[in-house]
Amino acid sequence: MGRRTKRTRDESESGSSRLKSAELIKLITTTINEAIDAKLSKFKAELQMQLLELHQKINCLETALSDQQMRLKKLESRMPETMDAETKERRRSIVVLNVQEGTSRIPFDTCTRC
Repeated sequence: MGRRTKRTRDESESGSSRLKSAELIKLITTTINEAIDAKLSKFKAELQMQLLELHQKINCLETALSDQQMRLKKLESRMPETMDAETKERRRSIVVLNVQEGTSRIPFDTCTRC
């Protein structure tokens, strides 16, 4: 006759405990993923708002730059060709920036049109 081995209680329950362990791991993983998604969704929304604000500032600056380029072209077309390069550059710079020599009334860090 064959010899029968006695199984202990721990050995017979190891299959069911593995199943419970896998379910627990799945539950923990799902909970962690949901918490991360919730935190990231708030961060994504804030990032999207900052991106929209930057886009508006860029559009404003592009418009201001375009206006200044148009003013420069208009000014250059009215300048006589007989001026020397230094005088022409000085006058162009003063008018393009819309300031008198040595002073400025335009804040360069913010866009006045926004």
